[in-house]
Amino acid sequence: MKYEITTLNDAELILRREGAVNDDVVDGESLLLVCGFDTSPSSQSTVIKRQIEKHSLREGQDFTASMQQSTGGRPKTVYHFSINAANHVLLAAMTAEGKIARQEAINSKLKSQTQPAMTRMDDLKVMNDFLSLTLSAMPNLGNRSKQAFISAAMKEFAGFDAIPLPIIEKKYYTATEVGEQLGITANMVGRLANQHGIKTEQFGEYRLGKARGHDKQIEQFYYNDSGVARLKLLLVSRQAS
Repeated sequence: MKYEITTLNDAELILRREGAVNDDVVDGESLLLVCGFDTSPSSQSTVIKRQIEKHSLREGQDFTASMQQSTGGRPKTVYHFSINAANHVLLAAMTAEGKIARQEAINSKLKSQTQPAMTRMDDLKVMNDFLSLTLSAMPNLGNRSKQAFISAAMKEFAGFDAIPLPIIEKKYYTATEVGEQLGITANMVGRLANQHGIKTEQFGEYRLGKARGHDKQIEQFYYNDSGVARLKLLLVSRQAS
């Protein structure tokens, strides 16, 4: 019996219509019969083995083989195929067009399986370019701040803490906080630090912050205890002179 089969779904429909499927398994003899192959006892095993080799089917996953006693008294090998494996055999057996359709179905499945990974790799490249461009625009940013920035970006991308946040053991202060300790404004703290070259790793670090009045992110210097002490000493010296 000939059918027009162009997809794996068509093949499964025919197998079920012909009663070849039992508990989602197709026995070898029924598969050969639906495919139109020789089902004579002398040829059956050879034809099945040829199909297994042709389609690179794997025992235990695509098919099983067991020995059974035949009516003639001699044992024979009985094959059972998964529906997926039987679909491939039937689709390739019917027509030349069916062979092309089978390969297209396989290629489509492989493409659907690999496309998400390719898209994810593209996303990762975009993320890497974004991080490189952003960090290059802020050359003064401290190492801990860079790690914190990358950690937050990777968490957004991966959905989990792929890169841990840095451990901060020292206390750091904003210019406003330093100004409150010294009794001066934050602007005066900044001017004093710039005049005496205090904005270095010895006295603190640059971090990402927001400019006043808008959401633009800028580099802001945070002072450590050494920085505060240095500013206090400079302020005392200035007031004494």
